[in-house]
Amino acid sequence: MTGSRADSDSERPRSSSILRDAVALSMRLDVAAAVARLEPFDPGDPVVVVHDADVEPHYFVYEVRQLRALAERLAKDQELDQVRLNSCLDVQAWLADPTVQLADGPPSAETRAVVLDGTRVVGVAEPCRRTTRSAAGYWAPSGGKAGGGAVGAGLDARAGAVTARSVQPADVGAAASQEERRSIAYPLTGSPAAVVAGEPFELTVGLADAAPDAGSAPIGLPTGPRSFDLVVQVIAPDFTAPKGVRRFLHVDLTGGFDAAEAVFKLAAGPVERRRHRTLEVEFSYEGVPLGRAWRDIEVVPAGTEAAAVRPTGSGTTTLHDPDVTRPPDLTVTVTEGGDDGHLVWLFTTPHDVELPTDHQVQVSLGRDNARSFAQRVLRDVPRREGTALIVDVVRGAARQIASAMPAEFFTVLESVWRVVQPLGRRPTLLLTSSDAYVPWELASLEADWLDPALLDPAAPPLLGAQVVVGRWLSPLPRTPRGGERPVQPPQSEVTVHELVVVVGDYLDSVGMRDLPEARAEGKALLARHGGVALTATEEQMAQLLNDRVERHGEPVQVQAVHFACHGVVDLDNPAYNGIVLNDDRQRLDAMTLSGNLVGRSSEPFAFVNACQLGTCEEGLVGNLGFAGAFINEGFRGFLAPLWAVDDEVARHLAEEFYQRTMEEGEGVGEVLRSLRCRFDMAAEQSPPASTYLAYTFYGHPELALTRA
Repeated sequence: MTGSRADSDSERPRSSSILRDAVALSMRLDVAAAVARLEPFDPGDPVVVVHDADVEPHYFVYEVRQLRALAERLAKDQELDQVRLNSCLDVQAWLADPTVQLADGPPSAETRAVVLDGTRVVGVAEPCRRTTRSAAGYWAPSGGKAGGGAVGAGLDARAGAVTARSVQPADVGAAASQEERRSIAYPLTGSPAAVVAGEPFELTVGLADAAPDAGSAPIGLPTGPRSFDLVVQVIAPDFTAPKGVRRFLHVDLTGGFDAAEAVFKLAAGPVERRRHRTLEVEFSYEGVPLGRAWRDIEVVPAGTEAAAVRPTGSGTTTLHDPDVTRPPDLTVTVTEGGDDGHLVWLFTTPHDVELPTDHQVQVSLGRDNARSFAQRVLRDVPRREGTALIVDVVRGAARQIASAMPAEFFTVLESVWRVVQPLGRRPTLLLTSSDAYVPWELASLEADWLDPALLDPAAPPLLGAQVVVGRWLSPLPRTPRGGERPVQPPQSEVTVHELVVVVGDYLDSVGMRDLPEARAEGKALLARHGGVALTATEEQMAQLLNDRVERHGEPVQVQAVHFACHGVVDLDNPAYNGIVLNDDRQRLDAMTLSGNLVGRSSEPFAFVNACQLGTCEEGLVGNLGFAGAFINEGFRGFLAPLWAVDDEVARHLAEEFYQRTMEEGEGVGEVLRSLRCRFDMAAEQSPPASTYLAYTFYGHPELALTRA
């Protein structure tokens, strides 16, 4: 398995444990009485809730703070002395903690356990060493504390939530008025069907009233002005543009669209045989990307007759509403070329800063493609976890990632930063990429790349710790009926009525290490936020994916789903990738997830707190990894780690994440930025936990999880 150490039970070191006193509560107590019993105890003290209604009692470990939070939530609309614990805690047997008898001697401490003297609760035994949340199941060295370093101060004002409205195809039939028809337009592109390598040709760009073909989607036009300029930029990884890649397209709504036209001079790069290429054009208005048009073209070697052998394909994709409240400060589109490791970078911003216009911004990863580059750069990070070299390996990876980025990126980012800094906030960055491997969020922002005066000195000099970042996937070809995947643009809000928490139950699975922190994580989230508990069986996953989750026989609409499970990713053997289920170690893989119905039904948010599932694999149509499986099928956000994570840190991170987003109203991107700040690169004592850097987020950088 990539990024973790597997070891047998005989080789696994035995770890010591500590026995903590615990208060025991009957599940039959009402909430008011339970809270009163907890009054003398500290927030972090363990509580064992005993469910003895069945023949065999079950024991559930919580913390005092979690039951107090449960009471606060319930008190908003219920009398606490009228609600019993067994009616508000999801006490399914698979969430119960294991037990050991005091007379049997010290427990092995490879998992948290309730210590009993007969049926009397003595306390809770907890392991002193942490584990990683990976399928192989090894004991990682203890790293830094879950709290990590201090969150950076500096420009810490939270940017207000963005309300972005997606553009829906309008009815442009005979009943629509001329004014209504002018609220949208269809991009047009024109070029030869085939060109000779090295010989110049023209690409024309314009607008039309009606869809030119079935693959076309409209772009929204700004409301109010009758005359305005759109910016059109060419994305052509395998072409040169000797006269620049950026033009103004003047639009006058009082006349027709015929006069709106821009012309680009292009030439294809050398090829040894006939090659299929794609030209793309982005349309934007005042820094807001409105849509993208694409056109197929064939390139033949020099000295060959330029005759097309296949029909010319074209289409468009809607990206944004021009009247969005506030777009990201910088939108960066990274497009892969025909050759491995060849990337073209495109920049769009609503701010008045200079952008590269006279050339295409291109980089090459050398001998690597995006996947191999990411593997090479990140392979040592989890191996160095808990060692004195963890900061050095992270710094080295950050420098290699920054070196693979074009200098123009840092120049544009610095210019945008200087504009927003006086506003008391950090820049927001949306990174849309057909590459889903390279963690650009970890790029170094040391003095070699950016003016240090802009940075928060208390935060690591890493892009994702200094800037509010969200990723998104490049659009796939439109379906024959005009569907767009993923939905463009990424939405800026998810209203959460129901949270579904999926916890892996590996106690009875042969060869699988238990995840006590994942079980504690699930119980904590359910106690604090309410919701529906599921375990990772094929049957219950089918209920979730097919949008058939129920509570007390009533259907539940899922707006957020959280997985606390084992995960495994091997980029060389993708058949083994997935969330590990309880059923004989079966995997919930990306192909199965791509068949889900819940995404299109309720457009939820997904947090997969299982190691290494933040990447995308190649599939039949690209981006069919976990991010693609969720995002392409309607999910509004996706969060997962890129490498094996410390089980205890992952638990506390998840609890804090939902508290700050759903309760305190912080945006997802800002919460993740501040959590990355806890990787204290200046720490002189215990090494920091790289878990804080592991998480990658797909969604609008200011995505808000609003609790209904």
